[in-house]
Parts: sequence; C-alpha cells; structure tokens
Amino acid sequence: MADESCKKHWLRIVLAACALGLLPACATAPFANGQSNALSAESARAARNTDASAHEALSPALAKSLAKRGKIYVTYGQSNATNAGDPGPQPQGPVFMVFEGKAYGYRDPTLGGTGPGGSVWGKLGALQLAQGDAAVFFSMAGYGGATMQELATPPHLEYFLAELRATQAALGPIDAVLIHQGESNHRALRGAWNYRASFDTLLAEIRAITDAPVYLSLVSICGNDSDTRLLALQEEIIRETPGVLRGPNTDLLAAPELRRPDGCHFSQAGLEAFAQAWQEALEAAAEQ
Repeated sequence: MADESCKKHWLRIVLAACALGLLPACATAPFANGQSNALSAESARAARNTDASAHEALSPALAKSLAKRGKIYVTYGQSNATNAGDPGPQPQGPVFMVFEGKAYGYRDPTLGGTGPGGSVWGKLGALQLAQGDAAVFFSMAGYGGATMQELATPPHLEYFLAELRATQAALGPIDAVLIHQGESNHRALRGAWNYRASFDTLLAEIRAITDAPVYLSLVSICGNDSDTRLLALQEEIIRETPGVLRGPNTDLLAAPELRRPDGCHFSQAGLEAFAQAWQEALEAAAEQ
C-alpha cells in the first residue's frame, strides 16, 4: 500500500513538471528502437486544469449571442501557450475561456490548459476589446513540454480536436487557431527532425473541421539560444502553406526582464509584450 501511495505521489510530481514544460520528454519521446513512452489519455488529462466547479458558465444562448459580435480563438501549443507565466491581474470586461463547449469568465490559470500560472490569452483578449471587439473567447488546448510531433498525435491531438469541435458547436465558426510551439523542438532538446511533417499532419486534421486561418508563432528559446534552423522551418511553413499566417516571434522577447528566472516562461512584463506581439500579428493579417 505504501509503495502504491509513493508511486501516485511521484506521478503527480512528474505530471506537474510536464505541465510546466520542465520535462520536455513527457509524452511520446521516441527511443532508439522506435518505440515511444506514450502518455495515456487519462494521464494527459490529469495534468490539465479541468475542475470547473469554481467557475460559473454563461448560458448557451448568451454565449452564442456574444460570440456572434466578438472573436473566437482556439489555442494550442506547449507551456507558453498555457498557464506557465507569472500570475497577474485578470482581464476586465467580456473575455471568456471555453472548456468542453461551455464559456466561463476568463481567469488564470485557465481551464483546459496545463500549469498553475498566468497566460498570454487574457491579456490578448483585453487588447482585442480595446480595438472594439464586443467579446473575446479563448479555448485552451495546449500541453506543457509537448513537441510538434506530440501535438500531432494522440492523446494531445484528440483533446485539441474535441475542444475545436465543441467550441464551434457551442459558439459558431471560429476566427482562428493560434499555435505557439517550438521550445521543445530546439536543437538542444529534442530537435526538429520531423517538425514539418508533423505540422502538416496537424493542419490536415484542423482542415477537416474548419477553414479558419492558423497562426504559427516563431519560437525556439527556452533558457537557451535561438535555434535559427527551427525558425527557418517555421518561416518556410508560413511562407509555403495557404491559410497559415505569421504569429509573433517570441525569440525577440528574450530580455531577462521579460522572462521568469528559468529563462523560458514569461514574466508579467513578458506576457504583456507577448500579447502585444499577438495583437500586432492579428492586425497585420487583417490588413493584407
């Protein structure tokens, strides 16, 4: 019995570290023999924030009415796309998080994502409201430490697609998918050996559900230097793939004051700069 309790204790520690992106080999890291250390859907879900009991859902009719006059985003990626930043003020006004098809007032740490900290999305929502949107909705499906390969395969892919379908069923057609991923595919960690093929697989799954634009961040830094090869791959995807648009380049947000002490995740100032970069990317695409 003591051994079983100990195993559960260590599993919780490992899952928490995965959620923060501190263990990049958390999900389907390939071994030399071609096998993988795959997370079960249950273990992956256990690392997500899924307890909605402290949040009050909007009525379906009200959520759909607001969504018709606002913006709807589904977000995906690794820890910097979830709740790994410094906690800070919550957004004011009609900014909402969407979880399993229900809309709730936005609060960090957001439902659906991993990690206990702050996120970029509430700050982006506030910027969108300032530009005149009546309401902004975010569905969070990212998972800390995930590579692009892992995001394109179960269990993370299944969770993301389920959230994408549920969000559209509840609110109507989405405005965009926002993807921030790359840190775990840095050459010093797990490399970008099949990054393009994995992204193409992910995009094909998205296109089976929606034709909404997909924004891809340019990102590689996580307590290390910039991986120029990975950034070039991301640029290539954006340049060559119809419907894939340029997100922010967060390797440009590497100043110490913009990052937490780990050099990977964002401080409050960093989250604000990150949100502004997302806003500029969305505005630039709208002007084209």
